Amino acid sequence: MRSRRAYIATLCALSVMCAPLISCDYDIGPLFGEPCPDKITLDPTDLTIYEGRPATILVRGNSADCHVSWNNSDYTVLSINKGNRGATIKGKKEGVAIITAAPGWNEPDANSPACKVTVLPVSVDSIDLSPDTLKVVVNSNAIARLKVRIFDSVGVTFVRSPLTWTSSVSTVAKVYWSTGPSYTSQAGHIRGYKLGEVTITASYGDVSGTARVRVLPEHLYGVWGNTVDDVFTVGIGGAIYHYDGTSWAKMASGTKQTLRDIWGDSLGEYFAVGDGNTILHYDDGIWNVMDSGGLRSYSGGLRSYNGVWGNSSSDVFVVGGSIISGGSIIHYDGNSWTNMELGQTGDLQDIWGGSETQVFTVGNGGSIRHYDGQSWTTMESGTLFTLKGVWGHAASDVLAIGRGIIIHYDGNTWRQEKLAGWSDLNGVWGSSANKVFAVGKDGVIQHFNGSHWSSMASGTTETLWNIWGSSGGDVFAVGDFGTILHFDGISWTAMEIQ
Repeated sequence: MRSRRAYIATLCALSVMCAPLISCDYDIGPLFGEPCPDKITLDPTDLTIYEGRPATILVRGNSADCHVSWNNSDYTVLSINKGNRGATIKGKKEGVAIITAAPGWNEPDANSPACKVTVLPVSVDSIDLSPDTLKVVVNSNAIARLKVRIFDSVGVTFVRSPLTWTSSVSTVAKVYWSTGPSYTSQAGHIRGYKLGEVTITASYGDVSGTARVRVLPEHLYGVWGNTVDDVFTVGIGGAIYHYDGTSWAKMASGTKQTLRDIWGDSLGEYFAVGDGNTILHYDDGIWNVMDSGGLRSYSGGLRSYNGVWGNSSSDVFVVGGSIISGGSIIHYDGNSWTNMELGQTGDLQDIWGGSETQVFTVGNGGSIRHYDGQSWTTMESGTLFTLKGVWGHAASDVLAIGRGIIIHYDGNTWRQEKLAGWSDLNGVWGSSANKVFAVGKDGVIQHFNGSHWSSMASGTTETLWNIWGSSGGDVFAVGDFGTILHFDGISWTAMEIQ
């Protein structure tokens, strides 16, 4: 075998130009490191690996600077990443390959140290889908996702493998799969088409994993009623449900836009608002899409309308906003909609009024604005938390709620009140000053009796978004996956929608 010393000698013999650059004295170890050894060994000499699995072959007896030449007898069986201290190999398909190595730049030969590498096929032992029970909203653009883990017999996770996906009842829910790039695992994407329950199966040969998928009603964001037997709730995909005192039934809304709030007067006229500048009007048993006059942000972007309240059907306020334009307030006078405020504050979330001269709206960053019948002015809230809901018993007794916070207005200033534990709140309503309810995340319901707040058992862990009642003993709370709760003055019970 030729050593580094031999290569230097050859270079010097080929050109006299070597003289000023390299010393041709054979004692050149300090400049180029130690010379290559005459012999090296590989560790191990016999190795078994699996398809797609890496392993390392070490070089023993080599100096730090000596190059090692490698040879792979079959690159279709495995790949090799070469180095002077060793090589990293990775199985590509079932078979046997011989890896040989030699010190220096000479190609390995029959006398060089070798390692026999056997590559075995990978077998799928089990498939795990998570979560094992998944909830999907019916007819929603949002697609739920099942994560997949594929294990071999020793519990090692595969990154990807060609799976076959099926749904037990494709008319209820379908599964769409994605393999993703080579460094990500594939997943099952579920879309629900009809209320019901299905089993989703992912299979590889005779091995399979399953998950239960429940297709549930739409998330409900707003609720309002005229009497105990005339209540409406609105939500995702233009969903509107009506309660006649006996059961909830779905109504045709004429839109697929998500509806976020609803308000109505004592004469039975209702207004529902939502995404994409959507405003619906209900009269004589029919919902119609209203023309809001093409009102948009200054940049032309569509708004999300989050809250609606009116002093009458000819004096209605709608609040919302967009990321680009900020908050917006529009007003309906019985004939047309006009801009009142635009881009003056952050996105507005809710609105409530005690009269035509006492109207409050709340929103992002703790913003509160007040309308006195002539103009809107900013109020100091004392918080930077987003305020999601507002309700009052009187103009001098108003509550605003948000994430972990309730603030009270006494006619002069807003002050924070003490909750019964931390709560992420979304909606607030009361029948009197000493009977107020606030609802929020994880099914939380807080109750105010005039002196302090206390927690109530809701019987659900679904997020609750809004609340309304005809009296303190007849209250409705609505939330995710078609959740509707009713309070009869004693306890909360779940209601079903059709």
